[in-house]
Amino acid sequence: MDITTILGLALGLGGILLGATMEGLPLSTIIQPTAAMIVFGGTFGATLLQYPLGFVMKAIKLIPQIFFSKGGDPGPVIQKIQELSKTSRKEGLLKLEAHLEDPEIKADPFFARGVRMVMDGTEITKVREALEVEAHYIEEEEGVSFKVFESAGGYSPTIGILGAVLGLIHVMSNMGDPAKLAEGIAVAFVATVYGVG
Repeated sequence: MDITTILGLALGLGGILLGATMEGLPLSTIIQPTAAMIVFGGTFGATLLQYPLGFVMKAIKLIPQIFFSKGGDPGPVIQKIQELSKTSRKEGLLKLEAHLEDPEIKADPFFARGVRMVMDGTEITKVREALEVEAHYIEEEEGVSFKVFESAGGYSPTIGILGAVLGLIHVMSNMGDPAKLAEGIAVAFVATVYGVG
């Protein structure tokens, strides 16, 4: 679990909510389902206009990695490669097959594919080329997911402003009713906060 992501999110949201309550603003004013529906629904819709549903769903599936990513520590992988190298030198390449059941290797299909290619007697240059092509493909595929989030982040402020305009239209249509006037203004400004934040 990546504690810094959780800490950053908690500090960011906590700071905003604490600052608002210190100013005497009730939390119920900040939590506006209408504004949330306009901003999040509109942002999702705009993102779907740019990317196919499959790309968007793949990006959404990456969200847990933000919080539960194990990081990019290459140490255990390097150690495992050294261990496999010693095994192949002492006992031969075919003895690597027993290591394919190792949970660390099974959990990493990319690593397992490389070990299988070495076991099959594929030239090292061919193994490297094949794995580099695959790594490039994986990077490109994940890059699309990052672009989906980048696009959503670009649309969100615009949709927030749109929510503010809709809230103000609601205010203008209810000028005679002060209660609805205040509600419309709140939705307008909260939509902007949701979109920009």
